[in-house]
Amino acid sequence: MAYGKHKDDNDEPLDFSADSGAVLWGLSSGMITFCKEQQYDYLECKSKDDNPEKCLAEALGVRTCAFELAKLYQNPANGCNIKFAHYVKCLKRHGLRQEPCWDYRVHFENCAAENLGLDFLEPVNLWNLSL
Repeated sequence: MAYGKHKDDNDEPLDFSADSGAVLWGLSSGMITFCKEQQYDYLECKSKDDNPEKCLAEALGVRTCAFELAKLYQNPANGCNIKFAHYVKCLKRHGLRQEPCWDYRVHFENCAAENLGLDFLEPVNLWNLSL
């Protein structure tokens, strides 16, 4: 199921599906706060029962929240959809490696924080740490 078809600055397609690992990776930092309640409910259920069937409702809650976040990110009205698409395209191009996509992530998260009012944990660039 495609959530976004956009073109980048070079008129190349930025098309991705919500089932893409790159999209899920791109969503992950926002899901920490946006889907916090659903994730908590799921983890609480899993801590009480190892049977996967017992937590299907909670798992569906997390999945639904992730899809809602993806739709929010891809809404052209919020002004962050192209930045998210660039970030996802970079993750796909680099095999989900964060280091080459760091600037795309920062630009996208700054946009989403400002335009969507989303909270993000402060990103840590592991590749620029001084030990």
